[in-house]
This record gives sequence, C-alpha cells and structure tokens, in this order.
Amino acid sequence: MDQEDKILVIDDSQAIRYMMAEVFRSLSHQIIEAENGQVGLQRLEGPDKICLIFLDVHMPVMDGLTFLEKLQDERYKWAHSIPVIMLTTEDKKECIITAKKRGAKGWLIKPTKHETIIKVYQKFVLKV
Repeated sequence: MDQEDKILVIDDSQAIRYMMAEVFRSLSHQIIEAENGQVGLQRLEGPDKICLIFLDVHMPVMDGLTFLEKLQDERYKWAHSIPVIMLTTEDKKECIITAKKRGAKGWLIKPTKHETIIKVYQKFVLKV
C-alpha cells in the first residue's frame, strides 16, 4: 500500500462521506467520494489507484448491490482484488448474502464507530 492509494467511499449521504473523510484524514489518507454506484464506477475508471471501497446499499441512480454486480464484469477485472466493505443501515440476511456472493468482504452497520472503520482499514489495506 502506498499513501498515494485512495479509499473510495460510495454513499448518498454527504454526512457519511464527510465523516469518512475525517476518519481517514486523521490517518493521513485521502478518500475519493461518490454519491451513488454509477459515480463510483466512474471514479474507479479515473486516474487514482483505489485500495479499499466502502459502499452503501441504498442509493439513488445505482444501489450498492448493482454496483457489486457491475464490478464483477470482465470490464472491471483489474478491480476485482479491491476489497469492498458494505457500510449501510441494511441488516437483512438476504441482502448480506447477496452482497457477499457478489464479492463484498465485510459488512458494517451504520452508525459505525471510527475505531471499527480504522480496524477494517488496518485489516484490508495495511494487512495487520
């Protein structure tokens, strides 16, 4: 992992994106924001190297489960190794199972403590 690597936060809540930016700013790490899955895919295709994705389930335009489905496409093969962590208010078992089948590596329920987010970062990015 390189400090140039960025964390992609895909959530329609500006407050959540702001909170995530504050958490990672405290770690001297930048985030890239996207307000829905469609914009998230566009950010993935951009010039920045992404090392971790936090993804909401319920969003307008393209929801998180659709984002995960699209991410599995051959077009995004290079991104299949990027860990995706769901960060959502959704707690239905069927939704969790679907997300994991589509590649999600973890599931956090909002509101989430900053320490929990940092632990996820350490596990999936820093590998500690």
